[in-house]
Amino acid sequence: MDDAKNIKIILLGEMGTGKTSLINAYFGKSFDSNMFTTSAPEFYQKQLKIKDIDCSVGVWDTAGQEKYRSISKIVINGAQIVVYVYDITKEETFKELKFWCNCVEEILGKKVILGVVANKIDLYENQKISKQEGEKYAEDIGALFKETSAKEDSKGFCNFINQLVEKYIDENRNIIKDKTKKRMSISKHNKNKKKNAC
Repeated sequence: MDDAKNIKIILLGEMGTGKTSLINAYFGKSFDSNMFTTSAPEFYQKQLKIKDIDCSVGVWDTAGQEKYRSISKIVINGAQIVVYVYDITKEETFKELKFWCNCVEEILGKKVILGVVANKIDLYENQKISKQEGEKYAEDIGALFKETSAKEDSKGFCNFINQLVEKYIDENRNIIKDKTKKRMSISKHNKNKKKNAC
């Protein structure tokens, strides 16, 4: 996939919301209830073909702790897709989405694909934020919404991320095709130069 379109995805949210477990699910790894909290941003990558477009999808897992928020701001730069994650059993993680949303708007503006993920629905008996509240917040910021569980709904989360990638491709198809054509033209030109060289 030398001509793959690079798509950068960021997962943002507070410590303990399950961002790393969700990313592991997306990359086909098993759920680990003993996983340590991410202490610094981490990067993962996979190759996809969506709607006839070759994509190199890079996913950043940003640490949620206050002391790492300045690092998170640096990592946010250049993202095409942002996914806000909160824990349905912890109200403060939902309230802090506003902080992350402000960070993204300050750095990226509003030209970015957004998703809101209500994680840990397997703990529904301790739910503090209703599905309706999550859907309303997502609607207010122009994001797609998904209730999920890294433990029990890995396929659902994977489908959601791919849905966001599809949305990005749909909204930027002409730009992506133009860039691909330019790369192919440059590659062809370079091959011809080598072929005609003495």
